[in-house]
Amino acid sequence: MTPAMASSLRESLREVCSLEDVTERMRRYMSTEACEEVLIMMSQICKNIDDGRLKMKEPCLLVSDLRLREKAIRIFMYYNPEWLRTGLHIVLGGDSLIQNGSQKKDKEVAFLKFVLEKQLFGQMTAKSSSLNKAAEGLRRAGYGEAVGNIILKRIFLLVAALDRAKMESVLPLESGIDGLDGGSPLLFCRQTQIKSSRQIVQESLGEVMHGEGDLLMHLTTMGYKLNYQQLALSEYDFTIGNLFEDLQDGIILCRIVQLLTSDASIILKVIAPSDTYKKRLHNCTMAIQYIKQAGVLLSDADGLSISAEDITNGDKELILSLLWNVFIYMQLPTLVNETSVAHELSRLKAPVPEQPISETKSHIGLLYDWIRVICAKYGISVESSSQINRRALNYFINYYLNINIPNFPLKELLSDCRKELFGYHKPDTVADVTTHLFNNIGKVLAQFLQDLPACDILANDVIFDEKSAIILLAFLSSHLTNDGRLEQLKNLINSKLDHQGLVTDISARRRSRRTNDMNCQFPQTDETDGSRTSREWAATVIQTQVRRINPMSKYCKLKNAAQPCNTGHDPVASSSPQKNIADSSTISSSIDSATKLVCEDDVDCSSNSCQALSYHEHPISTKVDFLFCRKVTAARKIQFAYRRFANWILSRISAAIKIQSHWRGFSVRIRFKRQIQNITAIQAVARRVLCHRAFQKQRHAAIVIQRIFRGWLSRKKLLGTWSPGSCTNLCALDQIQHKISHRSMQLKIVLYSVLRLQRWWRKVLLYRSTRISAIAVQSFVRGWLARKQVNQILCSIYLIQRWWRQVLFLESRKRSVIVIQAHLRGWIARQASVRNKKRIAIIQSYIKAYLVRKKSKQEITDIRSRLQKSSEQVDDSMRLINRLIAALSQLTQCRSISSIRQTCATLSMATEYSEKCCQTIINAGAIEILLKQIHLLNRGVPDQEVLKQVLFTLRNIARFTNLRPVLTNTPQAVAIIFQELLRNKVDGFFVACDILKMLCESKEGHEIARALRHHIRRLGSLVQELEKKVELDKRNGRTGVAKDNNLRLLGEAVTLHHLFTNDR
Repeated sequence: MTPAMASSLRESLREVCSLEDVTERMRRYMSTEACEEVLIMMSQICKNIDDGRLKMKEPCLLVSDLRLREKAIRIFMYYNPEWLRTGLHIVLGGDSLIQNGSQKKDKEVAFLKFVLEKQLFGQMTAKSSSLNKAAEGLRRAGYGEAVGNIILKRIFLLVAALDRAKMESVLPLESGIDGLDGGSPLLFCRQTQIKSSRQIVQESLGEVMHGEGDLLMHLTTMGYKLNYQQLALSEYDFTIGNLFEDLQDGIILCRIVQLLTSDASIILKVIAPSDTYKKRLHNCTMAIQYIKQAGVLLSDADGLSISAEDITNGDKELILSLLWNVFIYMQLPTLVNETSVAHELSRLKAPVPEQPISETKSHIGLLYDWIRVICAKYGISVESSSQINRRALNYFINYYLNINIPNFPLKELLSDCRKELFGYHKPDTVADVTTHLFNNIGKVLAQFLQDLPACDILANDVIFDEKSAIILLAFLSSHLTNDGRLEQLKNLINSKLDHQGLVTDISARRRSRRTNDMNCQFPQTDETDGSRTSREWAATVIQTQVRRINPMSKYCKLKNAAQPCNTGHDPVASSSPQKNIADSSTISSSIDSATKLVCEDDVDCSSNSCQALSYHEHPISTKVDFLFCRKVTAARKIQFAYRRFANWILSRISAAIKIQSHWRGFSVRIRFKRQIQNITAIQAVARRVLCHRAFQKQRHAAIVIQRIFRGWLSRKKLLGTWSPGSCTNLCALDQIQHKISHRSMQLKIVLYSVLRLQRWWRKVLLYRSTRISAIAVQSFVRGWLARKQVNQILCSIYLIQRWWRQVLFLESRKRSVIVIQAHLRGWIARQASVRNKKRIAIIQSYIKAYLVRKKSKQEITDIRSRLQKSSEQVDDSMRLINRLIAALSQLTQCRSISSIRQTCATLSMATEYSEKCCQTIINAGAIEILLKQIHLLNRGVPDQEVLKQVLFTLRNIARFTNLRPVLTNTPQAVAIIFQELLRNKVDGFFVACDILKMLCESKEGHEIARALRHHIRRLGSLVQELEKKVELDKRNGRTGVAKDNNLRLLGEAVTLHHLFTNDR
């Protein structure tokens, strides 16, 4: 930068900052070349700002517009607080902006917001204050532009300095991820919309610049170039939440490959953010290619190949297989030093000659040989990887760490095992005692090695896995083969164990004192009937009494039996060695028998367990062992008797249940058979009654038929004997009688046939009636049963419906009560909040007024003194009234519309607050002059402005009651104002309407206005036209300013028309 540019920049930044101080502060955070670039860019920008080619809109919107100011502050808060502190320190200076790590985040954010609001966007500087020397409430011309230029220079300097400082310290993507592998913190906060310096400038200044289209393009042509763009990969969260879901996008897998291979070229090919399936598949494909190049096996244990689609789709088994292969082929060689492990194996001198130790073996093979050699020293055989268990691993680690487990009294362990004897399972007491030592080792190791991966498998409550063991051995190898690290680990663990051992000894001694006073806790068993029987309680009482009364007597007997063996305490015993030997053999035999009794339930008395019992650090006396065995035997016998009694009770209960079930079934069957017999008898009686009734009806019908038939035959006979033709044939009487006898024979035959037919037909009808009767009885019974079942179902349904409706009613009433309570409480809270806000506002207003008065007391005194001095120097020609008269006289002589508008505005402003001014201009003939001026105006925009000021002046005059008659009595005054009301449809309409309302308050003015019939008719037409417009707006659903304006015009016109058409 040339000296001329430096001097011009120094002069331009004089009101912003000192150029030398800014240069010195920038050199703390960037190189000299970057500092020169920033100063050259600022030189170009300041030159354009000073020349007016780059400026804000008038007035300075970042100062006057609260919304834009808050938006700019919010955008600048997107910067990282560390970088924002740096930028503000460069621009503003001050030691308070230097980094301070002890400050909390929320306080730091509040502090940075305060600095941005008060300092960066502050409007009061030395030069701006000098430019603002004007009357109270007014600002001089150029003040807003000067403040805007200062704020622009600050903003451009801040953004350019931060952009160059970050570009100087950013880590290239070829070397790693910026902010994670090195470099500097991110320039912008995570999870924000702003990711580049260009966005900061565009979002903060886009709405406030004057005459700018593309602001960034304009700045680029001026030489102001911003280059930093924050990458999405730098903001990626590499924390593992769900392993399988987080690996699906491929970014974390590529990061793993980069860290294990130390090759950052894979980062250049990663697509972030990976928000689509194609992007995720691309990232996974890149990771698979690099893993394959590293020599990793891309298949699982079953030989199934692993592809990028499997990882993208989230195949759990294949993902775990891939991670295991990556660990074996890529990470394990970096964790396990082959030379150190091989040297350690050589030092241990492996006893297996057929498996020589070689440095050419694989890393897993070396680890297997290492743990095999260590376990062989403890007598544990580890022939393959599947035989590596938690016990072998604990021995392996304990070989190097030499952990001394605190003294755990065996009596306490046996008492714990004794508590489990009364359960339904059969505990392996000896195995529990022997494995207790290793369990405690696992717990201690899991506690102290918790920083290492897979250390939890040392504890018993975690599932053991071969792969986890390999991982733990790999991470432990660097500690166990290094003498310095191993010694530090030993010291740390032993110090902790010493403290735990002291606490354990104290607690064990306290527990041992209370052993004889403890009561046995019996396990509670689940009974089928839910209650204990009397026999069970009896067995419980017997056990408790036996264990409470007899232990001391048994202990005394055992003590007397064991006294011959205690030669160091009894001198008599030393004199008879043979007797001692016999007694000792007796005691040993009793101990063996007790041991056999204890081991009846398949207890594995292995050699290791016996060694653990005999070579314990604090051996237990044979007296305690014998007493314990006797108690175990008694307990098992009582348990066996109780279980046999319980089985006998259960068998009797089951037999009683079976007898009851058979008896109930038999009684139900007998009751059912009786019901069937009763039903059959009822049906038989009913059928007999129905058949008898049918038979009587049929018999009566047959008798009626016979009677009718016989009558018919008799009548036929009678008619045939006494007919007129028979009189002529008296001679043939014998022949006729013969025929009659023959006919009687035929009649008998017919009657016999009819009787047989009747008898058959009656049988048919009886069968039918019987069948119909049975069907009717069955239908009635079935209908009655169905109706009874339906009635029961309906009753149940009605009960359920009634209950459910009651529940719904209660729920609805409860919800209604809750809603009413919520609304009532909300209303009460809102009312309380409103009252509090009002009180707060009143208190704040009083306090602010007091502070303003206190602060401006001296200023008011100075202003008062200056006004007094200035009033002494003012002559009569400078007074407001005299100036109004002069302005009124000039109004008739002015030809320029701007001069006329300025004069009318002066008259309007003066008459708005002073009645004396109104009286003075009326005496000077202002009404005639203003009315004459109305006639000279046209429909142009400047003339309408003049008309509005004239109407304002007339309205100010009409406000005073004593001046209204002058305006009313002026010829044509009311008519001219009425005419302007009809002509103007905007602001002038409302002003003229106000004037007419004021004039109509007096009787004389109302009569003059009513005399204008033609104007009133035009006003009525205007009302009708406005009503049509409002109706049309309602029909079309229009909203906005036009609709509101029409409604307001209609209201004023209707009120005025009603005032003119009605009498007072």
